Amino acid sequence: MKNLKIILLALVHLVFLANSAQAHYDPNVGRWLSRDPIMEEGGVNLYGFVENQPQNELDFLGLANAKVDVTYSPPDASKITPDVADTGGSGTIYHDKKVTCSCACPEEGKKDAFMTCEVSFTAKIKVSRAQAKEHKVDVSQIYGHEQRHVLSRTERVRKTVVDPLKKETGEFNTLSSCNTHKSKYEKEYLKKLESELDPNSGFDDHDDDPNTMSPGDGEPFPPLPGSPEIPK
Repeated sequence: MKNLKIILLALVHLVFLANSAQAHYDPNVGRWLSRDPIMEEGGVNLYGFVENQPQNELDFLGLANAKVDVTYSPPDASKITPDVADTGGSGTIYHDKKVTCSCACPEEGKKDAFMTCEVSFTAKIKVSRAQAKEHKVDVSQIYGHEQRHVLSRTERVRKTVVDPLKKETGEFNTLSSCNTHKSKYEKEYLKKLESELDPNSGFDDHDDDPNTMSPGDGEPFPPLPGSPEIPK
């Protein structure tokens, strides 16, 4: 009877434990039982499996490529010194839009290449004394309003450009294939970045909802903490 129990337990183990060529995966707990063969290249969780989405993703060998390592460098709205004019309108224009990626491999010829990308842009704020007078607010409140636009657009770019780029998992485990994907990602995501920051894109980041970062149309705001003082 004891031997029968051992045999039955062994059979259960074989039925419920998926044994790949590289590691053991337990579908009951949704994770590898041994460390991920590609180590930290697959993420900080060395026992994770396709982000706990086995119904959508596959990794038979435990060698799925690491995601792109993305650095996001948006402008600091509190550090932007505004251009102050007596006439004209106020607004924010975005410049220096860049998506730059690079590939590296610890040992040439090895299949452990990785990609890093940086998404960045700058912003220029213009405030008008005439507009401040028209709306009966202080010029600094116009500045604060435009700073909120920068915060709102920064968060939008994070969601529509940075986060999707982080989820890319192309077949770039060799240096040559990584460089091929690098060019593709740079072009594709720069286009997305430029679209999000295009003043003619049709996107209006005015929002009267107090729970969002976007300012309401014409809504005055004090400058962000640490902002430079501007002439009255």
